[in-house]
Order: sequence, then structure tokens, then C-alpha cells
Amino acid sequence: MPSYRFCRPDDIPFLVRAVNACFDVHFPDRPPLTVDGFRREMKHLDLWPSSSLIAAEGDEPVAVLTGTKRSDETLVSRLGVRPGLERDGHGGHLITSLGQKLAVLGPPGLAAEVPASLPGALAFFRALGWRDDGVYTDLESGPEHAASDGGARPVEPPPEGLIGGISVAELDGAGVLAQGPGSFGPRPGAPGAEPGTAATATTAAGSAAAVAPAALRRAWERRPESLRGRADALSGAAIASPDRIEAWILWEPAAVYEGQEGSLDVAAWGFADPPGGDGGRQTLLLSLLLRHLLTAEGATRLRLVKIADGPAQREVPEEVAAELGLRPAERYHRLTTEARPL
Repeated sequence: MPSYRFCRPDDIPFLVRAVNACFDVHFPDRPPLTVDGFRREMKHLDLWPSSSLIAAEGDEPVAVLTGTKRSDETLVSRLGVRPGLERDGHGGHLITSLGQKLAVLGPPGLAAEVPASLPGALAFFRALGWRDDGVYTDLESGPEHAASDGGARPVEPPPEGLIGGISVAELDGAGVLAQGPGSFGPRPGAPGAEPGTAATATTAAGSAAAVAPAALRRAWERRPESLRGRADALSGAAIASPDRIEAWILWEPAAVYEGQEGSLDVAAWGFADPPGGDGGRQTLLLSLLLRHLLTAEGATRLRLVKIADGPAQREVPEEVAAELGLRPAERYHRLTTEARPL
């Protein structure tokens, strides 16, 4: 009979072994997690051993859950069961135990960001009563930055001297790191396009405008806390006027497999003007920054990670996606629930 327990910092080596045996084993293309990698997630994403659990029979891990925690919610970043032991209730027991602890100690909010390519995992969380709370999409460019019609499209570099380097600390010091990427509005005819829905709001002048950035609910690794934690791994560029930073972008080399060298993961971007401001100007600024990555930074592929690109909200305008050959790849469902006591 397995035992279930929360972890301590000195359990990190065992947690790493449990992740490799119970979670990463289901994804054979992934490199194994290391102790250094676990500690890096602690710094970058607020992964807490005390919010992580292991089910074990003696020294052998049976199931594992890792949790990243902040003041508003805890994200279940991994949940895995050793092959051959699935459907024995281990995953549900770990989730229930975490919820019971958080119901007492907080925060009460629980979330997961589950790839759409894992329908069994989605069904598991929904069966436990977790609610759908949004969808994220990876947008990816091909090696030739193909146009939307399938042909190759050359990328024009931004004007020389327009874009300069910048750090996460500099963005934070300027007060712009928390500024969201904005929304370029709903797709025409989408359910969220009607005024008064979550995707749009009506201004005093009677025109429809995008909602505040909080409505986008950025993915965990794209939130300001994560960007600060990942500062040592992120590179940045910005367009600045004499008075302010007009637009900025952060990225890191992608975790790539053979044949995908030169790929960059775009972590975040933002604008000086509030979301829903001058959309045409923000479209141009975003295009310039992405073209900078494809020219001056030598990227052969781009991946815009976990952005809002649904029918009601878009962080990347359609014209920029078409210009750079950005196409939807993986989708992720954000699922949420509230912690419950015994």
C-alpha cells in the first residue's frame, strides 16, 4: 500500500527521481529532470517542495505532483503516475491532499494548464469538477517563415538603430514589466465580439474597446513574477522614445531537438500604451520586434508561448501572424478549482 506525503527541501533528489519515473517517462523525447533543473524551476516559477507530493511504496515512487505557488493560486505543474499503475486513484488522491492543505493554509485557488494533446488529462481534471477558464495557444513560425499561402516570405529587418537591448531589471525599474501584451480584439463574428462580453467593453464615446489585461489571465510562466524569476535566462529588446519605452520583448533559446537549432521562445512583450489603445501602432511595434528576432538575433524559428489566440481575444493580430507565417501549434486549457477542506 503506497504512502502519500508532502515534501521538504531535502526531498528534492527523491522528487526528481519521482518526476522522471512517473511523469517524464510518459514523454520520452524530454530530457530527464535533474536536481539543478528542479532548483531552477524553484527560482524561475516558484516551484515549492512543500506544495509537491509523492506517493511511494518503500523507496519506489508510484505517483508525483509538483506545485508552483504564489499568493493568488497554486499551479499543478506536473501530475504523473508510474506506467502500469494508472487508474488506481493515485492522481486523484494527490490532488485531494493538496486541496485539503491549501484550504487551511491558502491560497485557495488551484489551476492547471493542460495541453489539448492530452485528452485523458483534461478528462481527469474535469471529472474532478475543475472548470475551464481559458485557452492558450503556441504560435510557431516555420524555418522559412512561410507566408499564409504556403510560399516563402523574406523578412524585412527593422530600420537600423531603432531597437536596442534591454534587461528584465531595466523593464521592471521602468514600471512596464507588469503591462500586459494587450488584446487586438475579438475575431469578427466570434461569440465574444458583442459589446458587453468579457472580450470587449463599451467606452464613454460608445465604441467597443479591448478589456483590461487582467481579463487575458496570462499563463504562469509569462506573468511578471515568472519574468523576474527567469531574468537570468531571458534576453530582451526594446523600442524607446526620448520619454519612455514604447514596446519591449523578452525571449530565450528554445529547448530544441535535432534539426531545430536557432529556435527562440518568445516569453512576453508589452507596450507603453494601455491594452486596447492604438491597435494599429501596437501592431507595427510588435511586427518590428518579431522581425528583429528573425534578423538581428538570427532566429530560424519563433515560438510565441501560451498566448491568448482564441475567438474572443487575440494577443497577436492576424496581419502580423500572416506576415511572419505564425501558425497555431499546441493549445493548452487553463482549468481551475477552489481548495476544499475534509
